[in-house]
Amino acid sequence: MDRKKAVKLATASAIAASAFVAANPNASEAATDVATVVSQAKAQFKKAYYTYSHTVTETGEFPNINDVYAEYNKAKKRYRDAVALVNKAGGAKKDAYLADLQKEYETYVFKANPKSGEARVATYIDAYNYATKLDEMRQELEAAVQAKDLEKAEQYYHKIPYEIKTRTVILDRVYGKTTRDLLRSTFKAKAQELRDSLIYDITVAMKAREVQDAVKAGNLDKAKAAVDQINQYLPKVTDAFKTELTEVAKKALDADEAALTPKVESVSAINTQNKAVELTAVPVNGTLKLQLSAAANEDTVNVNTVRIYKVDGNIPFALNTADVSLSTDGKTITVDASTPFENNTEYKVVVKGIKDKNGKEFKEDAFTFKLRNDAVVTQVFGTNVTNNTSVNLAAGTFDTDDTLTVVFDKLLAPETVNSSNVTITDVETGKRIPVIASTSGSTITITLKEALVTGKQYKLAINNVKTLTGYNAEAYELVFTANASAPTVATAPTTLGGTTLSTGSLTTNVWGKLAGGVNEAGTYYPGLQFTTTFATKLDESTLADNFVLVEKESGTVVASELKYNADAKMVTLVPKADLKENTIYQIKIKKGLKSDKGIELGTVNEKTYEFKTQDLTAPTVISVTSKNGDAGLKVTEAQEFTVKFSENLNTFNATTVSGSTITYGQVAVVKAGANLSALTASDIIPASVEAVTGQDGTYKVKVAANQLERNQGYKLVVFGKGATAPVKDAANANTLATNYIYTFTTEGQDVTAPTVTKVFKGDSLKDADAVTTLTNVDAGQKFTIQFSEELKTSSGSLVGGKVTVEKLTNNGWVDAGTGTTVSVAPKTDANGKVTAAVVTLTGLDNNDKDAKLRLVVDKSSTDGIADVAGNVIKEKDILIRYNSWRHTVASVKAAADKDGQNASAAFPTSTAIDTTKSLLVEFNETDLAEVKPENIVVKDAAGNAVAGTVTALDGSTNKFVFTPSQELKAGTVYSVTIDGVRDKVGNTISKYITSFKTVSANPTLSSISIADGAVNVDRSKTITIEFSDSVPNPTITLKKADGTSFTNYTLVNVNNENKTYKIVFHKGVTLDEFTQYELAVSKDFQTGTDIDSKVTFITGSVATDEVKPALVGVGSWNGTSYTQDAAATRLRSVADFVAEPVALQFSEGIDLTNATVTVTNITDDKTVEVISKESVDADHDAGATKETLVINTVTPLVLDNSKTYKIVVSGVKDAAGNVADTITFYIK
Repeated sequence: MDRKKAVKLATASAIAASAFVAANPNASEAATDVATVVSQAKAQFKKAYYTYSHTVTETGEFPNINDVYAEYNKAKKRYRDAVALVNKAGGAKKDAYLADLQKEYETYVFKANPKSGEARVATYIDAYNYATKLDEMRQELEAAVQAKDLEKAEQYYHKIPYEIKTRTVILDRVYGKTTRDLLRSTFKAKAQELRDSLIYDITVAMKAREVQDAVKAGNLDKAKAAVDQINQYLPKVTDAFKTELTEVAKKALDADEAALTPKVESVSAINTQNKAVELTAVPVNGTLKLQLSAAANEDTVNVNTVRIYKVDGNIPFALNTADVSLSTDGKTITVDASTPFENNTEYKVVVKGIKDKNGKEFKEDAFTFKLRNDAVVTQVFGTNVTNNTSVNLAAGTFDTDDTLTVVFDKLLAPETVNSSNVTITDVETGKRIPVIASTSGSTITITLKEALVTGKQYKLAINNVKTLTGYNAEAYELVFTANASAPTVATAPTTLGGTTLSTGSLTTNVWGKLAGGVNEAGTYYPGLQFTTTFATKLDESTLADNFVLVEKESGTVVASELKYNADAKMVTLVPKADLKENTIYQIKIKKGLKSDKGIELGTVNEKTYEFKTQDLTAPTVISVTSKNGDAGLKVTEAQEFTVKFSENLNTFNATTVSGSTITYGQVAVVKAGANLSALTASDIIPASVEAVTGQDGTYKVKVAANQLERNQGYKLVVFGKGATAPVKDAANANTLATNYIYTFTTEGQDVTAPTVTKVFKGDSLKDADAVTTLTNVDAGQKFTIQFSEELKTSSGSLVGGKVTVEKLTNNGWVDAGTGTTVSVAPKTDANGKVTAAVVTLTGLDNNDKDAKLRLVVDKSSTDGIADVAGNVIKEKDILIRYNSWRHTVASVKAAADKDGQNASAAFPTSTAIDTTKSLLVEFNETDLAEVKPENIVVKDAAGNAVAGTVTALDGSTNKFVFTPSQELKAGTVYSVTIDGVRDKVGNTISKYITSFKTVSANPTLSSISIADGAVNVDRSKTITIEFSDSVPNPTITLKKADGTSFTNYTLVNVNNENKTYKIVFHKGVTLDEFTQYELAVSKDFQTGTDIDSKVTFITGSVATDEVKPALVGVGSWNGTSYTQDAAATRLRSVADFVAEPVALQFSEGIDLTNATVTVTNITDDKTVEVISKESVDADHDAGATKETLVINTVTPLVLDNSKTYKIVVSGVKDAAGNVADTITFYIK
């Protein structure tokens, strides 16, 4: 029996447990108990309700609607029968029974106008029937998509939201949250989701029709707006309709393209008084206006694309750059020639090469116009006769006898110039102002016989004047205000919210919607308009062209309504549509704006105010796609998900975990069962995010290999409102509405055994260390084995993990000797997964030395290496073959002759050798392949190689003599490097470096750093004495002129070479001021007698520490005291570098803040990590200063036996900041 049937039977049984099904009460009324019938009816009411509610709650599925109807109809019949029986039986309980029945019936079954919680079954049936109708529409839409029927899809695309908007309230009335949620998710959510998935498809289809209709109606702006939306949404349509919509869009775009070829629609002319004139009668100083069908690109409108020619002879007319200009909206070209045209001449204006703002070229066209012979006004000005100064006609103060002057371009007939033809009139009263009019040549002079009143408007009129040749002079009128002011801005444009714009800076966060509203931050804005007040009243007719709102980037003038309040001198600008979000606009108040007195604003008073509208649209997730799909993703491979948003974001980072601390980003990859409201560190999978270059709002979310687990579900969560770090748009103003969740699953259980992928030398996973064979292997050698997947571990060790060693013999590969042993340890990779094992050769049997060996991984079920799923390696993998044992140089000695007799002690030694000696080199390997001269290199201190021969001692296979070709230099330190020697198996002898010194010639005093007779000598300056060769323990004295000895200094043997000595004064000690001293060195340098090498000098007052700390000696440190080496050589033999740290003693206290100590294994040409260091007081100068550098104390570094290491010390300085020379020495 299925679960649904079981629930239904259980529900029915529970209801019927205490009641039986009565017969029809009409059949046997007398025998029927009223209380029982009422109880049975009420039980049926609840049963009808439980039929849907218990099924939904227990199974998460809807019951069969026929079952609900059956129980609903039974309930209605039981109610009718029970009411009839109660009414018939009557009695004291009649009203109580009827009230109880009605209450229960209206609660569970039916009520005409139910409140919340009433008529539960009837409400459910209505909701279910509506929901199935909605689902039928969804299925119809789905079928249309499958059939690629765009017309039908669009039909249901519009029907579904209407149903959802007007009728889904029915679902909200259903009693029981579980049932309501199931109805919504099963029917409403699915329908909405399918409908929303087609939003771009249907929009493109609708906009394509809109383009066609707008083109036919000649509304090219509307067509362009629709084209822009098609271009924006076409790449986002679904695959179902992509082909059809691409063709539909192409037809619409082609129609728009054909209709939108821009052109010059008309040409007109105006005179200097801004009055229209016929193109057949243009004055010589007339202006042409070219009206365009589309806004032109300002950069393409110039004197090369707008040209004027005389028709006769096609002769070009010269235009200056400023003569051609473009209006703010880009639709009017003005040609105002600086040079007058010729009278009675025909011209043509030619337009060629102008482009619109989209780069489309205007139609090439030409228009003719003809000049008339009339004289025209070229200049008007006023003159103050008192001081004979010219004044602005409209802004001047005019008194009696002042004059107004009007200049024409031709000579005038004097008899036509009089006070009848030339008048000045008070505009307000119509009164004529008495004047005297006269002419001289082409100039009319008007002398005032009455002062003009400041602030009053006057009209100058000239009519019926003729030229000397009988042609008419143009009828001229000019209205002006005496002593008027320009209309300057009093209060800058101010928004409804009270924000005032300013020039020179950008005002941000301006509400761009006509209707008031609230942004995401909760701030209310009342709407969109700007009010500006002026200092004077305006000529309203000049507002349209000179008070404009412009989109800054495109230069497009925004269609706006301008309202002018003359009393308040206020202009109100209201855009005719909402402004674009997050866009910069400009309000421009231009020079052509005039006051009511006719005074222009002028260039100096022009204003531009910039503001930026708010971004009010929240970002949305357009898509999340997985590079490898959303199911069966391989856990051993890196996974990549592309998240695309509707716009650029402020930031988009991955959520990270450190220990138990979660640092939230805007996206996280989590386990499928994770509670997004309470994530834990274990829920989160490490991921990284990178923006996709060149794609706005697009990001890659990457999960590295081996981060996911097999057979698991995961969620990629993009966090929205309510999250700790939700996604916000680039303006940081709007938040993703809700979390966006993308789910995916990984591959099934692992049944594949691991395999070996690579083997590396040492504890390394670097490709540079990968090997297949290896020589010179000794005990302690490490190998790292990398496997194809993560390995199984327990308590920090590999499960199984047995690795053995085999040796090649004449009988093939056999187990190596019992003394050859290995240890195996797990190794984690960069992702923290154990995917490798480190095998260490812990022992090497004597019988296995010089043998060919190999590592073998055991494949047995108990000892074999296994992956985390328990799959054991299947094959007995041979990992690497190698030759064991690495031999060394036993010693290098000085020998008297080629037979190696009378050899000295082994180098290094403090005893100098004779310059005629040979070198005896002894190896601890007797089966060498060959030793050549290039294998034994001897160099002097300057690095010059010593030529010589190499011969084997008679009867010996491990002793060789190096004989120099020439006698060695006296008193010189030589280095010996032995490298590249191999045994017959192929093992390389360890690189070996040592040194020795030859005996010296008689030394001499080379120099003293202070000249004899020097004065004003620095009182703390270190004094240097140099010898030609080694002088151990020289006798050097320093005393005053009166014989008083000065001994507060240390005599430092620089580098322990006995050649250079420094007198370093003790800390805080200096020589006396202005005092004569004598420095003496004994002649025999030993006994202190016969002093004849000396200098005298006199000190000054200065005592400056400019001396670098010098190395006094190299020795050892036992934790409490320093012991200096006896030998002067820089090669030390150290028995135990941990128990016997090396110490360097300096001439003064040292500072190790920036000091570095590095060690290099030059035998294997390998740099070791930086050694630890500290400074201690070793009582060098009895000054309680830390002048000794001790190496290898804080974190001891264990060095390999029989290897030569180079130690370099740099950056040591004294308290004054003097940095010591870099020091290099060797240890073995």
